[in-house]
Amino acid sequence: MNAHSPSVSFLFIVNEINLNLDLPPTADRWGNLLPPLTSRGFKQETVGQVFRYSNGTVTAATGYYWFRQRLELPGTIGRYGARYDAFGNVVSDEMGFTIQDFYGLDEYSTTTLFNCGPFLPCVLSHGDPSVEGFQDFSGWNALHFTHKEVISQASSSGSHTIVAGPSASFIDALLPRVCQNNNHNAPRSRGLGGELGLSIGLMALSQGLGSIDAAFHNNDWDGNCWTGQRHVSAWPAADEDPRGVIVHIALDPEAGWNSSIETISNFEWDDLSGGPRLSDEAAYFLLEDYLTLNHFEKETAQYMEEAFYTSQFSGRQVSQTSNGDPNTIGVSRSSSSSTQASSSGGSCESLGCLVFSILCLAGHNGQSRDVKDVK
Repeated sequence: MNAHSPSVSFLFIVNEINLNLDLPPTADRWGNLLPPLTSRGFKQETVGQVFRYSNGTVTAATGYYWFRQRLELPGTIGRYGARYDAFGNVVSDEMGFTIQDFYGLDEYSTTTLFNCGPFLPCVLSHGDPSVEGFQDFSGWNALHFTHKEVISQASSSGSHTIVAGPSASFIDALLPRVCQNNNHNAPRSRGLGGELGLSIGLMALSQGLGSIDAAFHNNDWDGNCWTGQRHVSAWPAADEDPRGVIVHIALDPEAGWNSSIETISNFEWDDLSGGPRLSDEAAYFLLEDYLTLNHFEKETAQYMEEAFYTSQFSGRQVSQTSNGDPNTIGVSRSSSSSTQASSSGGSCESLGCLVFSILCLAGHNGQSRDVKDVK
């Protein structure tokens, strides 16, 4: 967020919801598996950790927990504190210890999100359909977008099924390519905004089974930018059961006016002065840096190939690896590592090759090349 955008803080938790496989699965008319339509279709939840979002930074919210007695009942984020009687006095037990009660926080929103495979990558519902007798459940809706200043505002009621603008950095990482905007004449994407529960749920579903909290432990969401990578098994195949999460967002009692319903709502929908919740701006700089380094690495490798055949590296012999591929001279890399580096925007191995190449070139006929000279 920049200096002109207001401060905002909230607490959130993402719980992975498991299906009741004893019941027949629900499917649409084309045979795509869907999430359950009643609370009986859910069996149990894997409870995550409570996190705090504050001005672009995500940290563990120490002292806050998730509580509900069982799956069919409503739950809440809260914390334990002393019990008080009607006169404001602390209540103690017979041993003199203060009795602790759980105090729930004010809820901002609850969103349930499922990935149902490649043909239904994102369906959602507002509220918690695992609660028995949930009155507000109106079925499942597909993810849509509202385009505002080339920002994709995610919701269930937008007018677009693709994101705003091409080159969105979160495609493949958080959303499948079916959501991609291929109009390369349009202004490029500025990022992802809209409903907080949706954005947070998409981050969680990019992680492996049982590891959804990793999305928020590793600083992948920092400074309103997403730099994480999608786990290879994160999204279910067409014949696999849908995978879902429930995202609960609560007001932060330690943030005062910076965590009011109005402040968070403006953060979701109206305040674009600080950019979207997941900005593409920093991602573009990272991509440009990688392309520059990758170009220099290839040029360097060409020089090394020439040196290999002339043996003029100041009397040093340089070995050639990876079956003679000039792009991998000086470092051994498997084909899978090279593919991974290409898909994830670089790796330690490719940078290691670059550094090694620079050191070798320093002795080539007494000449050296500087990165800034490479166009």
